[in-house]
Amino acid sequence: MNSAIALLVTLRSPPFPGRARAILQHLAIGAAGALAYARRDELLAWAAFLAWLLLALLPALVARWLQRLVLQRRYALARPLGALIGLLAPRAFPREIRQLIDAYVHLHAGRVDECRVLLRELAAGRSPARSAAARALCVLEGTWGARLAELERDRAEQLARGIVDVDALTELASARAESGDLSGALELRAQLRTLPTPPRTPVERALEQLESFAYGGRPRGVAALCDGALAALPALERRLWLATAALRRGERALARAELLALQPLVDPLRRRIVERRLAESESATPAIDEATQAELEALEAQAIEEQELFQALASRPLRAPVTLALLGALVAVFVWEELRGGSTSLEVLYEMGALYAPAVAEGEYWRLGAALFLHYGALHLALNALALLAWGPPLERNLGRLRFALLYFGAGLLSMISVCAAARWQGGPSGILVGASGAILGLLGAALADLVARRRRRSSPWLERNLRFLLLLLGLQVAFDLLVPQVSQLGHLAGAAAGFALGLLLRRERESAPSTHA
Repeated sequence: MNSAIALLVTLRSPPFPGRARAILQHLAIGAAGALAYARRDELLAWAAFLAWLLLALLPALVARWLQRLVLQRRYALARPLGALIGLLAPRAFPREIRQLIDAYVHLHAGRVDECRVLLRELAAGRSPARSAAARALCVLEGTWGARLAELERDRAEQLARGIVDVDALTELASARAESGDLSGALELRAQLRTLPTPPRTPVERALEQLESFAYGGRPRGVAALCDGALAALPALERRLWLATAALRRGERALARAELLALQPLVDPLRRRIVERRLAESESATPAIDEATQAELEALEAQAIEEQELFQALASRPLRAPVTLALLGALVAVFVWEELRGGSTSLEVLYEMGALYAPAVAEGEYWRLGAALFLHYGALHLALNALALLAWGPPLERNLGRLRFALLYFGAGLLSMISVCAAARWQGGPSGILVGASGAILGLLGAALADLVARRRRRSSPWLERNLRFLLLLLGLQVAFDLLVPQVSQLGHLAGAAAGFALGLLLRRERESAPSTHA
């Protein structure tokens, strides 16, 4: 039961309805699944699986869809979806966030006055939407200077009282960057990284980096972010950020031509930004000292590395033909099992190639590969299929199709060989073994190897979180294997170890060179 691996889709998403509650849900569902396997209770096993789908996977996928719609500025579609999430988990999507989306709907429809009313109401409150509403008001009304002065006064008062307001510091960093004080903005960003704040999603982190690179005149960093975590941004907005980077880089003629081309195409909010940038093009570009330039260069190199990793992790199944072919093969063989007498019939499984160590010792080596495509029951297949869909596409993109196939079959075969070798060494009774779990755990091992190799080259907080998460998944799998004697812990561990070794061997280094064109 490899549900721990498939949970990557859930825990890599924005917390829904909260990370602590999500972890408790997973532990409860995992305990129910272990109990079902121990008692051989198929009904309880299916109940645990369906509970995981409804309480963990489906809400996380919906939350990711909502985030994508907001990035695409498709607020009319995001509003009803947000309302649905608000009904299911009010704390995860409060009323104020829905009001902020309503304000943007008004803005895109040309109802600027209605938008201002909502933004002012939100900016005056203490909700999670306050900072975003205040920033939007500054853009609409051109009051960045006054807002910056107000935020600086608030910060001085908070420092005197020993208070740290993370939202206020984040907004102040944006106000400083917008006003040309990039070194001051980076100083605050560095301070924020040292505070015990909740982990940010890749999109949140990329939006913060986008400001720094655009205002610091780093179009290559802007392009890397727009090709990675911010790929859902509309093309016009991408062009606007690249034009801003060109302007701050000193390429005024190029930036001005692009801004003039964008002016009639963008919505009212972005039109105000374009007008502000055009006004900036008439004056001197804010100077950036050497220390700030060096810091920006290091941040840009780190961001490009992170976005390469993000693009690999965000690969979609439809762009992974080998993964889809493997999935199709698993399903086809399962149907064949059912037609021949049932996937839970040990006799049928043995005849079709289940791994049986004594038979392999007598020369039936074909069982080492055939067993990778057989599954005991529909739930066994469903869990392995979900895990394959979670891990296959990222690794196939990262390694390439041929190397990914070598990884999958290599890890699977080595896991089967390890089981046979252990059975022969122990000399005791041997049962039959089926399933793609060894190959699936090999994918986990290869993903771990990739992160370790990246960490040796250049570490980052996001990479460290992903690395810890993979180690947690491996630990959960080991714990589950200890609770359920029906699974082969040796096969799983051997598959993970083989995947790690093959991942290092097959891994290919690629230089990132994101385009700076729209």
